[in-house]
Amino acid sequence: MAASDNYCIHPEYVSQTVNCTLAWETGVVYWTPRLIHMAKFFQYHVYMRGKELVKRHGLKSVLDIGCGPALKLVDLFSPVCNNIVGLDSKDIVYYCREHYNLGRFLPLDIERDDFPLQETFDLVISSDVIEHLVDPDKLLDAIHRASNAQTFILLSTPDRDTLRGKGCLQSPKAAHVREWNFREFAEYLRSRGFTILEHRLVPPLSFNWSREYFGQWYAQFRARRSFNSCQLVVCRKA
Repeated sequence: MAASDNYCIHPEYVSQTVNCTLAWETGVVYWTPRLIHMAKFFQYHVYMRGKELVKRHGLKSVLDIGCGPALKLVDLFSPVCNNIVGLDSKDIVYYCREHYNLGRFLPLDIERDDFPLQETFDLVISSDVIEHLVDPDKLLDAIHRASNAQTFILLSTPDRDTLRGKGCLQSPKAAHVREWNFREFAEYLRSRGFTILEHRLVPPLSFNWSREYFGQWYAQFRARRSFNSCQLVVCRKA
Protein backbone atom coordinates (compact mmCIF):
# COMPACT_ATOMS: atom_id res chain seq x y z
CA MET A 1 0.00 0.00 0.00
CA ALA A 2 1.05 3.60 -0.54
CA ALA A 3 1.45 6.14 2.22
CA SER A 4 -1.73 7.76 0.87
CA ASP A 5 -3.69 5.16 2.84
CA ASN A 6 -2.57 7.12 5.96
CA TYR A 7 -0.94 3.91 7.21
CA CYS A 8 -4.37 2.39 7.90
CA ILE A 9 -5.33 5.18 10.33
CA HIS A 10 -8.69 6.97 10.16
CA PRO A 11 -8.69 9.12 6.99
CA GLU A 12 -9.41 12.29 8.98
CA TYR A 13 -6.47 11.76 11.34
CA VAL A 14 -3.93 14.60 11.23
CA SER A 15 -0.29 13.50 11.45
CA GLN A 16 2.67 15.62 12.49
CA THR A 17 5.19 16.40 9.74
CA VAL A 18 8.50 16.29 11.64
CA ASN A 19 10.37 13.57 13.52
CA CYS A 20 11.24 15.49 16.70
CA THR A 21 13.60 12.77 17.94
CA LEU A 22 16.12 14.05 15.37
CA ALA A 23 16.21 17.45 17.07
CA TRP A 24 19.79 16.76 18.26
CA GLU A 25 20.91 17.56 14.71
CA THR A 26 20.02 21.21 15.29
CA GLY A 27 21.69 21.32 18.69
CA VAL A 28 18.58 20.50 20.75
CA VAL A 29 19.12 17.67 23.24
CA TYR A 30 16.48 14.94 23.00
CA TRP A 31 18.09 12.38 25.33
CA THR A 32 18.29 14.41 28.53
CA PRO A 33 19.67 12.78 31.72
CA ARG A 34 16.11 12.59 33.05
CA LEU A 35 14.83 10.83 29.93
CA ILE A 36 17.74 8.38 30.03
CA HIS A 37 16.94 7.59 33.67
CA MET A 38 13.24 7.04 32.93
CA ALA A 39 14.01 4.80 29.96
CA LYS A 40 14.51 1.88 32.35
CA PHE A 41 10.78 2.02 33.23
CA PHE A 42 9.06 2.81 29.92
CA GLN A 43 7.96 -0.25 27.90
CA TYR A 44 9.41 -2.51 30.60
CA HIS A 45 6.63 -5.06 30.11
CA VAL A 46 7.43 -5.24 26.40
CA TYR A 47 11.07 -6.11 27.06
CA MET A 48 10.09 -8.64 29.71
CA ARG A 49 7.93 -10.35 27.08
CA GLY A 50 10.96 -10.40 24.81
CA LYS A 51 13.06 -12.01 27.52
CA GLU A 52 10.35 -14.67 27.98
CA LEU A 53 10.50 -15.43 24.25
CA VAL A 54 14.30 -15.77 24.38
CA LYS A 55 14.18 -18.16 27.31
CA ARG A 56 11.21 -20.22 26.10
CA HIS A 57 12.45 -20.69 22.54
CA GLY A 58 16.21 -20.69 23.12
CA LEU A 59 16.75 -17.63 20.93
CA LYS A 60 20.40 -16.74 20.31
CA SER A 61 20.34 -13.22 18.84
CA VAL A 62 18.43 -10.00 19.58
CA LEU A 63 18.24 -6.81 17.53
CA ASP A 64 16.70 -3.67 19.02
CA ILE A 65 15.85 -1.00 16.43
CA GLY A 66 15.54 2.26 18.34
CA CYS A 67 17.26 0.95 21.46
CA GLY A 68 17.66 4.36 23.14
CA PRO A 69 20.04 4.16 26.12
CA ALA A 70 19.59 0.35 26.06
CA LEU A 71 19.08 0.02 29.82
CA LYS A 72 16.42 -2.69 29.50
CA LEU A 73 18.14 -4.34 26.56
CA VAL A 74 21.36 -4.83 28.51
CA ASP A 75 19.83 -5.60 31.92
CA LEU A 76 17.24 -8.11 30.72
CA PHE A 77 18.87 -9.77 27.72
CA SER A 78 22.59 -9.95 28.50
CA PRO A 79 22.05 -12.76 31.09
CA VAL A 80 20.19 -14.91 28.54
CA CYS A 81 21.62 -13.97 25.13
CA ASN A 82 25.17 -13.35 23.90
CA ASN A 83 24.41 -11.70 20.55
CA ILE A 84 22.82 -8.29 21.25
CA VAL A 85 22.69 -5.44 18.73
CA GLY A 86 21.17 -1.98 19.23
CA LEU A 87 20.49 0.63 16.56
CA ASP A 88 19.62 4.28 17.17
CA SER A 89 20.70 7.86 16.48
CA LYS A 90 24.37 8.80 16.83
CA ASP A 91 24.12 10.65 20.13
CA ILE A 92 22.54 7.82 22.09
CA VAL A 93 24.67 5.16 20.38
CA TYR A 94 27.76 6.98 21.66
CA TYR A 95 26.22 6.87 25.14
CA CYS A 96 25.70 3.10 24.87
CA ARG A 97 29.25 2.50 23.64
CA GLU A 98 30.65 4.50 26.56
CA HIS A 99 28.56 2.75 29.22
CA TYR A 100 28.51 -0.93 28.15
CA ASN A 101 31.27 -3.40 27.42
CA LEU A 102 28.95 -5.86 25.67
CA GLY A 103 26.79 -5.88 22.58
CA ARG A 104 27.12 -3.94 19.35
CA PHE A 105 25.65 -0.45 19.03
CA LEU A 106 25.42 1.12 15.59
CA PRO A 107 24.11 4.53 14.46
CA LEU A 108 21.04 4.54 12.24
CA ASP A 109 18.58 7.18 11.10
CA ILE A 110 15.86 4.74 10.14
CA GLU A 111 14.14 7.23 7.81
CA ARG A 112 17.23 8.23 5.80
CA ASP A 113 20.08 5.73 6.17
CA ASP A 114 20.64 2.43 4.41
CA PHE A 115 20.09 -0.47 6.78
CA PRO A 116 23.60 -1.37 8.08
CA LEU A 117 23.21 -5.11 8.77
CA GLN A 118 23.21 -8.15 6.49
CA GLU A 119 22.40 -10.85 9.06
CA THR A 120 19.00 -11.87 10.40
CA PHE A 121 18.10 -12.27 14.07
CA ASP A 122 16.05 -14.63 16.23
CA LEU A 123 14.25 -11.70 17.90
CA VAL A 124 13.76 -8.18 16.53
CA ILE A 125 12.42 -5.52 18.90
CA SER A 126 11.22 -2.03 18.07
CA SER A 127 9.48 -0.58 21.09
CA ASP A 128 7.57 2.71 20.87
CA VAL A 129 9.56 3.85 17.85
CA ILE A 130 7.06 3.63 15.02
CA GLU A 131 4.86 6.48 16.28
CA HIS A 132 7.83 8.87 16.01
CA LEU A 133 8.45 8.29 12.30
CA VAL A 134 7.23 10.37 9.39
CA ASP A 135 7.43 7.24 7.20
CA PRO A 136 6.87 4.15 9.39
CA ASP A 137 7.08 1.87 6.35
CA LYS A 138 10.86 2.34 6.43
CA LEU A 139 11.01 0.78 9.89
CA LEU A 140 8.90 -2.19 8.79
CA ASP A 141 11.08 -2.61 5.69
CA ALA A 142 14.16 -2.75 7.97
CA ILE A 143 12.46 -5.32 10.18
CA HIS A 144 11.71 -7.46 7.14
CA ARG A 145 15.40 -7.32 6.17
CA ALA A 146 16.55 -8.32 9.67
CA SER A 147 14.09 -11.22 9.94
CA ASN A 148 13.71 -14.72 8.58
CA ALA A 149 10.70 -17.02 8.65
CA GLN A 150 11.43 -18.09 12.24
CA THR A 151 12.18 -14.63 13.68
CA PHE A 152 9.97 -13.36 16.45
CA ILE A 153 9.18 -9.65 15.97
CA LEU A 154 8.19 -7.64 19.03
CA LEU A 155 6.62 -4.22 18.52
CA SER A 156 4.91 -1.70 20.73
CA THR A 157 3.14 1.62 20.26
CA PRO A 158 0.50 3.57 22.19
CA ASP A 159 -3.15 2.65 21.71
CA ARG A 160 -4.73 5.97 20.75
CA ASP A 161 -8.24 5.11 21.94
CA THR A 162 -7.08 4.02 25.40
CA LEU A 163 -4.53 6.80 25.87
CA ARG A 164 -6.43 9.74 24.35
CA GLY A 165 -10.05 8.61 24.22
CA LYS A 166 -12.11 7.56 21.21
CA GLY A 167 -12.48 10.30 18.66
CA CYS A 168 -8.96 11.68 19.00
CA LEU A 169 -7.68 12.59 15.53
CA GLN A 170 -4.28 14.12 16.34
CA SER A 171 -1.65 13.39 18.97
CA PRO A 172 -1.14 16.20 21.49
CA LYS A 173 2.42 14.95 21.95
CA ALA A 174 4.73 16.72 19.49
CA ALA A 175 7.19 13.79 19.38
CA HIS A 176 4.47 11.43 18.13
CA VAL A 177 3.90 11.85 14.40
CA ARG A 178 0.86 9.57 14.55
CA GLU A 179 -0.81 7.10 16.91
CA TRP A 180 -2.79 4.03 15.90
CA ASN A 181 -5.67 2.48 17.76
CA PHE A 182 -5.71 -1.28 18.36
CA ARG A 183 -7.64 -2.22 15.21
CA GLU A 184 -5.72 0.16 12.95
CA PHE A 185 -2.31 -1.07 14.07
CA ALA A 186 -3.24 -4.71 13.47
CA GLU A 187 -4.56 -3.81 10.02
CA TYR A 188 -1.41 -1.83 9.23
CA LEU A 189 0.94 -4.67 10.19
CA ARG A 190 -1.04 -7.23 8.19
CA SER A 191 -1.08 -4.92 5.17
CA ARG A 192 2.74 -4.76 5.32
CA GLY A 193 3.28 -8.51 5.34
CA PHE A 194 3.24 -9.57 9.00
CA THR A 195 1.32 -12.34 10.74
CA ILE A 196 0.22 -11.40 14.26
CA LEU A 197 0.77 -14.07 16.92
CA GLU A 198 -0.12 -11.99 19.98
CA HIS A 199 -1.67 -8.54 20.42
CA ARG A 200 -2.63 -7.09 23.78
CA LEU A 201 -2.44 -3.99 25.95
CA VAL A 202 0.09 -3.56 28.77
CA PRO A 203 1.07 -0.62 31.01
CA PRO A 204 3.27 1.97 29.28
CA LEU A 205 5.78 1.87 32.12
CA SER A 206 6.53 -0.18 35.20
CA PHE A 207 5.78 1.05 38.70
CA ASN A 208 8.25 3.59 40.06
CA TRP A 209 8.17 6.60 42.38
CA SER A 210 8.24 9.26 39.67
CA ARG A 211 6.05 12.12 38.55
CA GLU A 212 5.87 10.49 35.13
CA TYR A 213 4.33 7.31 36.50
CA PHE A 214 1.83 8.93 38.84
CA GLY A 215 1.01 11.66 36.33
CA GLN A 216 0.09 9.12 33.66
CA TRP A 217 -1.73 6.89 36.13
CA TYR A 218 -3.80 9.76 37.52
CA ALA A 219 -4.62 11.16 34.06
CA GLN A 220 -5.98 7.77 32.97
CA PHE A 221 -7.85 7.27 36.25
CA ARG A 222 -9.44 10.71 36.03
CA ALA A 223 -10.51 10.07 32.44
CA ARG A 224 -11.86 6.64 33.43
CA ARG A 225 -9.58 4.92 30.94
CA SER A 226 -7.35 1.89 31.53
CA PHE A 227 -3.70 2.42 32.44
CA ASN A 228 -2.89 -0.39 29.99
CA SER A 229 -2.43 1.91 26.99
CA CYS A 230 0.62 0.32 25.29
CA GLN A 231 0.02 -2.10 22.41
CA LEU A 232 2.31 -5.13 22.60
CA VAL A 233 2.50 -7.14 19.38
CA VAL A 234 4.38 -10.37 18.70
CA CYS A 235 4.42 -11.21 15.00
CA ARG A 236 6.35 -12.85 12.16
CA LYS A 237 6.89 -12.23 8.50
CA ALA A 238 3.88 -13.58 6.62
